[in-house]
Amino acid sequence: MPNDPNLERRMNRLENETVAIYDKIDDFRSETRTRFDEVLTRFDQVEARSDETQTRFDQVEARSDETQTRFDQVQARFDQVQARFDQVQARSDETQTRFDRIETTLGEVLQRLPEPT
Repeated sequence: MPNDPNLERRMNRLENETVAIYDKIDDFRSETRTRFDEVLTRFDQVEARSDETQTRFDQVEARSDETQTRFDQVQARFDQVQARFDQVQARSDETQTRFDRIETTLGEVLQRLPEPT
């Protein structure tokens, strides 16, 4: 290689620029890795929060199911009480009908009795 000072200067500049480019590439890779790690960390946080939310929804759903079961039990009990009340009401109506017949019979008997003198 000839000893040309301009050429040597240019070669040094090219080498320096090459090193600078590689440094920039390394910086970019490092920054990209750092940002990628930050994004992964954020995704992990979001996933953890999503899991917590899903757990809460599952708990709410379980409580809702328990409440629905309890409501169904109360409704069944109410239906039993209503059926019993209907039986008592029917029995009361039968008794009232019997009393009405007895009253009618007594009224007829009283009409047949002679007037007290």
